[in-house]
Amino acid sequence: MSFLDYRGGEGYYDVELPSRVFAFVDRLEPEFALLDSLDAEWLAGNRRTPWLGASEVGEEVERKLSALEVPTGALEKFQECDWLDVNLDDERGGVRVDQYFNLFAAPLERRVTSIKPTSPELTALLARVSGLDAIADASDEDVIAGLGSLKDERVSAAAVYDVGQGGCNAVISDVGFPLLYFDLGGGVQANRGTYALGDRAFCFTEDPPIVLSHWDWDHWSSAQRDGQRAHDLTWIAPRQPLGPANARFAGKLKHLLLWSGHKPLPAGPVLLERCTGASSNRNESGIVMLLHDPDGDGRMLFPGDAGYASVPSATGAFTSVVLPHHGGATAGGAVVDPDGLVHGRLVCSAGPCNSYGHPSPSVMRAHKAWTQRRCTMDRRIDGLGHVHLYWSDMTPDVVTPCGGSKCQLGSHQR
Repeated sequence: MSFLDYRGGEGYYDVELPSRVFAFVDRLEPEFALLDSLDAEWLAGNRRTPWLGASEVGEEVERKLSALEVPTGALEKFQECDWLDVNLDDERGGVRVDQYFNLFAAPLERRVTSIKPTSPELTALLARVSGLDAIADASDEDVIAGLGSLKDERVSAAAVYDVGQGGCNAVISDVGFPLLYFDLGGGVQANRGTYALGDRAFCFTEDPPIVLSHWDWDHWSSAQRDGQRAHDLTWIAPRQPLGPANARFAGKLKHLLLWSGHKPLPAGPVLLERCTGASSNRNESGIVMLLHDPDGDGRMLFPGDAGYASVPSATGAFTSVVLPHHGGATAGGAVVDPDGLVHGRLVCSAGPCNSYGHPSPSVMRAHKAWTQRRCTMDRRIDGLGHVHLYWSDMTPDVVTPCGGSKCQLGSHQR
């Protein structure tokens, strides 16, 4: 089983444990850091390798990928997007860490004996093989075209799907098909158990484009669960610094449009907007989606993991909002207000018993003006906790055309 494989269950590790890895600081949390790493010995023997996502790089490289969950205190002054040289020696003490060789399986306990920054020469090599320089920027016109026929379709609802501790949203047509996905993620690694959908959970009948808010694994991982269908669709994603595993996933996407622009892009009732945070802060520099009521002034906001302070259009009131960062702390600390419509909702996409403790009580208190709240994990006793959002409380529930025979997207909350 390789790092990106999904076969259900815990899997079995048949990998040679690396004694040294080169690691990209993927995420810094208050208690731990997540490092996206590549076996140093493999790179030493393949220093002329092209971008890791290139078709000529064999799939065996995925067995050289791993993720390290390291106590934040062990990283001293390092920051997100730094490259590190990490030595592991399980016989000589050191700092206990978890090493994941698969996104969907349990980790192995390892010991890290040293962490230091990579040399400038090595950093340049790692940035070349893991970054996105191999893919040209898409124009604004390309991105709008990639959004497909949204402007011509009747949008009846939006959905916040229960994918555990992760993000997955959709814009839904009047007959119940997803016309666009905003993120296609789900619980992984320590939160893999929060995911409760099956292997073929999603609907791709209308060939919906997938807009990726940012390159965190819990926002795209369900593309691996659902297999080739998701890889064949058009993906619109922000240009951000990446580590090896993200680069490998990007290479699997057949139609990837990288958007570096900051001009808001409209497509019918949908508006895409780039966040204004520093590029080294993945959460705050991605893409957000706004959905406008085609028959009124209402707005819905889908910010991914970005705080409102990084969203240019996060001013005024909104009908419904998906809580940023699954209810975790975000940069800026700003809060948006509800517009007071009875069908408005504040929705949290979080998994039961997740390792982050989301949603944070302090974040929920800050949103006290939102009296109508839903959380995707709230209805798990009856199944999945998908939430539908509507422009009127009189709108009947939009149902999946297949009746659940080909997907698992029927709404459980509204």
